[in-house]
Amino acid sequence: MTSHSRFGKASVYEAANSLEHMGHSDINNLMLRYQISEDIVPRGVSPSIRHKTNFFIEYAFKHPEHVTIDGRNLWNAIVEDVVYSAFEIAHVPPKLLHALDRDGYTIAEKRRDGAYSLERPQILINRKLPDSADLPKIDDEVHILLNELGLTTAKGHLDQAVDNHGRANWAAANGQLRTFMEELFDAIAKRIDPGKAKSLPTSENRRDLLATHGFLLEPLGEWGSQGKNFVNGLFKRLHGSGSHPGLSDEDDATFRLHICLITARVFLKRARTFTAST
Repeated sequence: MTSHSRFGKASVYEAANSLEHMGHSDINNLMLRYQISEDIVPRGVSPSIRHKTNFFIEYAFKHPEHVTIDGRNLWNAIVEDVVYSAFEIAHVPPKLLHALDRDGYTIAEKRRDGAYSLERPQILINRKLPDSADLPKIDDEVHILLNELGLTTAKGHLDQAVDNHGRANWAAANGQLRTFMEELFDAIAKRIDPGKAKSLPTSENRRDLLATHGFLLEPLGEWGSQGKNFVNGLFKRLHGSGSHPGLSDEDDATFRLHICLITARVFLKRARTFTAST
């Protein structure tokens, strides 16, 4: 039994939201299995299924550590039960597929004999990345650090990127991600050297200022080498012509989101304890 969900909030929402297509008796049975009391989700035919679903989602978000009758974390149970109950991938809600992809999971179909096939499949949830790349946990940590450091503008851009990704608006998500990363480094520069940072004309100048103060580490290839460094390479990958990303697809947009979350966590943790060199 684990108290931590392996899925992010968006995946839980999309999975739970699909429960509105169930009947009252099925919802009642599910609430018993999840150990959700009648005070939280009424058992009768009133209120409507839609309202019952909303009550359930609200409770789940407020109690992410809740444990079901079979010992599972509630968030895990919601996502797993919706996915595993689907007869084939086409029956998994598309928005849930997008959210799971963002969390670092892919859906596969498997027959009982072990061969992959669309014939009588068993649905599997497979991790696309190593356990060390726990993207829902990283996303939570990035938001905690953004709030702790008061970086509300950067947080707003990240939230818009995640929202657009969940809606399959790939180009809009990509644009917000680049703006998020740019604002993140700008804000850190203004924390470290507010007077100088505000006087500089471009974001790249402010990133150079971060290197001058020892925040971006040239020995690790984060800056320097006449522009051939990790940070400049990241911005070129996000889009070399500015925040407008052009056309994109799900795989590309998801890659950008993942690399931005992992990178942001590294530099936010460093910013929290950084003391500028003189």
